[in-house]
Amino acid sequence: MAARHPGRFAALHLRLADPVHLAHAAAARRRGAPRLPRVLALADGRSESPWETVIREFHRVVEAPGWVRRGYTSRDLLRDTRDLLADVDRTLGRTHAPRRLDAWHAVVRTSALTAAGRSRLAGRLCR
Repeated sequence: MAARHPGRFAALHLRLADPVHLAHAAAARRRGAPRLPRVLALADGRSESPWETVIREFHRVVEAPGWVRRGYTSRDLLRDTRDLLADVDRTLGRTHAPRRLDAWHAVVRTSALTAAGRSRLAGRLCR
């Protein structure tokens, strides 16, 4: 579905949203506005899908900036992270350090990418 309707997931990429207007909305005193600046910090107009943002955040958290995606899937990013990091480390010519994944697992646990994260989000939205 994402491929047929990229605008649903790529508003900045398709220039359907403007970072300046989004920053203005983040300054408003409404529900959700306080979190918007943190989300905007992760936004990148080059992303064509939410998963491109997730892989970019993975790279940031495991200290692999600029590393190029090699066809990884959502399963790789959420479940097979040790193998993914090992591949990143091999490609970068650095020692494999699984402890780098601790920070990534903390990010994922608090995100809407997990059932627990979605439940916390639903609780906040239904207040």
